Amino acid sequence: MLDHLLGSMPEARRGAVLPTYQRVAAALPEGAPATSIDVAAPHWSRARFTPPIQEPGLLVVNGLHANPLASSLPSVFLTDVARYALGAGVLLVEDDPFRGVGPRDDRTPTLLSLHPQGTVYLGSWTKVLGWPVKIGFVGWPRDCLSAERLRACAPTPEASGLADLVAVLTNDRAIGIRRRRDALLTSRRAAVAELLRSLEWPFVPPSGGAHLALLTAQDVRLRRVLAAERIGGLDAAHFYPRSAPRPSHPFLRLGLSNVPERDWGDLMAVLVRVLADFRAASSVDDEEGERSD
Repeated sequence: MLDHLLGSMPEARRGAVLPTYQRVAAALPEGAPATSIDVAAPHWSRARFTPPIQEPGLLVVNGLHANPLASSLPSVFLTDVARYALGAGVLLVEDDPFRGVGPRDDRTPTLLSLHPQGTVYLGSWTKVLGWPVKIGFVGWPRDCLSAERLRACAPTPEASGLADLVAVLTNDRAIGIRRRRDALLTSRRAAVAELLRSLEWPFVPPSGGAHLALLTAQDVRLRRVLAAERIGGLDAAHFYPRSAPRPSHPFLRLGLSNVPERDWGDLMAVLVRVLADFRAASSVDDEEGERSD
């Protein structure tokens, strides 16, 4: 659905709050009407919305720990986005796949609740339940002509992927699945955060979600080192348009969910070794660079 919404909008009018996910970043052209957040702010709690210089026709926002940093935007930021969209006639796309995993998610308002007449809401059963098939849902605003045109030509879901999910959602099994999912992700976030603290490695404290962002100026190099150990990670460039300048605080997004329980302990041991070795090698490189200067 996100591809459909972006593809239906002229390139020059596609906008987003950056950093954003890869498919959105890849769809943004040079000079796209986007606005960026400095990732140094813990939890993004100090983030303030700055309208894009060029007015977009559509603005994609990941508000609730669904962004690459797993941090939630403050209510004041979301309120300012909603006011801006209402005044400028901008269609908002709220990509919100993780809402409902954590018990406190309802403390952060949705853009849909703040601007119901102009927000397309994208939710996901895949993220909330850890469902093996990618299945989401869409909430369309009423009496919004631009949204109605997009809805009229929107793709329809395949019925074959829905049958098992419907069977789960119509009984109490979904509640137990969500609780187990929340417990799993909470424990993994805590374990990785504790590991990083023990190494004195800076990171963005996650508000939820299934990933965590390490802060490092050598994000590209670290991604390659982790990949050699078969640990997936994505450096900051993946979450910005190709033409965007390098962020002032680079990061590496580390996923937590796609690891079988039987492999989790081994992965943590490898991660400790790799990060410790990487830190030691980086310190040596820095010292050698200072001597050469």
